[in-house]
Order: sequence, then structure tokens, then C-alpha cells
Amino acid sequence: MEDYNAKLLENYQLGQAKEKLKQNIKEKGIVIAQHNILKVDSFVNHQVDPLLAQQIGLEFAKIFKEKQITKVLTIEASGITFALMTSLYLNVPTIFAKKTKPLTMSATTTVTATATATNDNTTTTTTNASTSGVYMAMVKSYTKNQIYEVCVGEKYLTSDDRVLIIDDFLASGNAINGLITICDKSKAKVCGVGIVIEKLFQSGRKICKEKEIPLESLIVIEKFENGGVVFKE
Repeated sequence: MEDYNAKLLENYQLGQAKEKLKQNIKEKGIVIAQHNILKVDSFVNHQVDPLLAQQIGLEFAKIFKEKQITKVLTIEASGITFALMTSLYLNVPTIFAKKTKPLTMSATTTVTATATATNDNTTTTTTNASTSGVYMAMVKSYTKNQIYEVCVGEKYLTSDDRVLIIDDFLASGNAINGLITICDKSKAKVCGVGIVIEKLFQSGRKICKEKEIPLESLIVIEKFENGGVVFKE
């Protein structure tokens, strides 16, 4: 199976996932302009097109294959599909940060959170939680307008790891920032960030730029206009 997946990756032509994704957005995407939201739940983050997911995994694996990735990290739930497919072709494990700490994750924690309003009316919340057995960060969901305390077990992320972060959307960058924070706490090195759909007109990109982390977005949206999507070419 490993040989089969390696052959698929070797033969994969970059750009295939981008074109299929763009076509799906044009045909099935719904713009909710008043909230700056692109609804893609018919093929990305509710109902998932498995062939598209496979191509997205191959695309990210091909882009980052020289980075010596040891773990692919995402946040539940919508990023898991694409992180898992990427892991498959990089032949490394997937880790997803949990939004609810289960009883099986032991931790004694005192959380101090700080919230800062930004000019796009979103909020970035960070934490300096000290834990036993768990790395934690606070993340605000842009679409759900909820703050989650996300966590990853210490034994799954170490200073030896070279991490690729994968997520379905990049908007204000809260999820990515939280995952980078978790990697920083574990001393793991973030070697890249892969995003399925990025909204360039929001502030998320600057997080990777400031931290000098390579960012690859398959689709970059410049703006919403007349009920449709304007892609950055």
C-alpha cells in the first residue's frame, strides 16, 4: 500500500486539485456576503467529495514532500478529512486538536486568556495555560462565533517533530494561530501551513508571514462581488 501511495504521489500533477476545487466553488459555492462567508458544505465541510479530498491530499503532499514532515496537525472537525488525506501520501500520522478535553486527557490547568479586538471585528484569543499531559490553546471559530479550548496530548507532539498544519479555511487566522501555539509549547517545528480556501481580504495570512512559516493556499479569494467569488490568480 505504501508503494502504491508513493506511486500516486510521484505521478500526481500539481494544480489538479486547484482546478477541481475552483470549478466546484463556481458551481456549488454560496456566498453569504453580509457575513463574508463562502458556503461550501456540499463538497468540503459537511458533505465531502472523496475524490476531491484525495486530490487535495495529493496536492499538499506534493507541495510539502521535501520538508521532512513527521506529523500533520489540524483542528476538529472540518480539517480532519484533508489532513488525513495529506498524511496518507506523506506516510505520517495525523493529529487533530480536540475542541473538548476528554476525561482520558489528564490535566490540571489554570488558564489565563487575553482577547484583542482587531480591525476586521474578529477576536484572537490566546492562552498561557500550564498543563500536565496536554498542550492547550484558545481558538475562536469565525463562522460559529464561539471560543474553544483546544488540546493535543503531549505524547503525540514532541520537540523531534516537523509539523505540517492543514485546515479547510483561512480567514482571521485564529485556528492556525492556536495550532502554532500548541506546536510552540511542544517545541515542535512548524514547517508549513496548507489551506484549502483562503480569504485574502481577511487577516489570517499575516500570522504565517510574521512567523516566517511557508503558507500554501489552494484557492485564494480576493473578494466577494455581485454574489460571486473573485479568485486571486
